[in-house]
This record gives sequence, C-alpha cells and structure tokens, in this order.
Amino acid sequence: MMAGAANMTLPMHWQAQLNALLDRLRDAATPQGAMDAVGQATLAMVGPGLLTINAWHARTGEIERLWSSDPAAYPVGGKKIKGDTVWTRQLLVRGEVFVGEGDEALA
Repeated sequence: MMAGAANMTLPMHWQAQLNALLDRLRDAATPQGAMDAVGQATLAMVGPGLLTINAWHARTGEIERLWSSDPAAYPVGGKKIKGDTVWTRQLLVRGEVFVGEGDEALA
C-alpha cells in the first residue's frame, strides 16, 4: 500500500462507483460477471477509452485477453507473446501499476 493511502479521500463519484462495484462483485455468479463489473466501474470512473483485462502466462511469455471494452476490435481470447520491455517488467513481472497512452508507452 502506498504511504498515506489509507487516509486518502476519493472523489464522491468514485466512492459511489466503488460501492456499486462491491455490490456487483458480491452478486457476480461467474468470472465473466466479475470482469464486467470491474470494467464498467473502471470506465465510469476514468472515462471512455479502451480497457482490457488480461492474464499473463509467464512460462510461455503470452498475454491473453479475458475481457475487453471493445470486443469487436480487441476480441476476448486474443493472445500475443510479449517481449522483455519496461512495460512487461513493470506490470507483468513486478506487478506494479502501469498508466500509459499510445503505442510508444508500451514499447
């Protein structure tokens, strides 16, 4: 946890979204239902954009798309091998949050 995170005040609309998310997660009957709830809450909190939920297969170096806010362009089940980059080391190996915009951020 980040220093001071326990004392952080969230914007009111985030608090409402998080409370609704917790309710939807409690009621989710399937992993798909849980991912739908997380995806909808995230997009409501941060605004429109592409959001995907992925699984990292470290043994094969593959990333697999489990959920997508734009399944027509980024279908569930899509896989690709991710090379050794700053992005893969930060997010997939160390498990740290990554925020970036554009293809250059992922290189």
